[in-house]
Amino acid sequence: MSNLQLRVISAVVLAVVTLGLTWLGGLPFRLLCAAMTILIFYEWTRMCRPVAATGLGLLPEALL
Repeated sequence: MSNLQLRVISAVVLAVVTLGLTWLGGLPFRLLCAAMTILIFYEWTRMCRPVAATGLGLLPEALL
């Protein structure tokens, strides 16, 4: 399986899950938003750091 096929399949699965949880609303939608926020923040802090965090450098992720 090529990299493009894997990405397309992943995108379709994530789109179905996201649309389903959005349609349900309420707590499932809030949990989806919380998970997305945590993952986006984690990715952003990983891109902004020149080196991998250890010790207290992991505090922002732990507090979130």
